[in-house]
Formats: sequence, structure tokens, C-alpha cells
Amino acid sequence: MWLFTRHGFYSIACASKPDGTLDRENLMVRARRRSHLELLQTRFASLTGVGVVTLPRRDYRYRLIVPKRVWTDIVAELDTMGCTQAGYPIPPTRCVAVG
Repeated sequence: MWLFTRHGFYSIACASKPDGTLDRENLMVRARRRSHLELLQTRFASLTGVGVVTLPRRDYRYRLIVPKRVWTDIVAELDTMGCTQAGYPIPPTRCVAVG
């Protein structure tokens, strides 16, 4: 999933466990610029303790590995912020919990 926000541009993908299998509990929030992840960490306290992983030879060099629940809460808040700042009403069914 790609996400364009006023904080930056992100690519979100499934994380992998050290053995290479799919990590069903975590996601990779990837960015081409470290500053985009740092802006996200500044805005959302749930990300302040998460270290930025740097992989020099990757398309998205910088990554945060975060629990799915944390990320869904952040996306829901980003959606709400965008609607209210643009002056649009927030539809009650817009955000759906991922479980």
C-alpha cells in the first residue's frame, strides 16, 4: 500500500521474520527519505521508540517495523486529520478496525 501524507510518502508492506517467513503481526513502513519516517515519529508517540532500519541497496532504504494495530491506529488518525483540516465531515464508516 502506498500512502501520501503531508508528513511524507510511505510504502507499507508485510514484514518478514528472521527466518524469512511472513510476520503476521508486524508491517514495514518504508520510505525513500529518512526524514519522512522521522516526521511520522515526531507526530505519533507510538512510533518514538521504534528504530529506523537502513538497508542501503533497497528501493525504500529506510523502514520502521511496527505492529499492525499501531499502524491501523495511525492511519485512522491521519484520515481523520485530513478530513477535518479540509473541512469535510467524517463519515462514521470510513475507518474499519483490522483484526
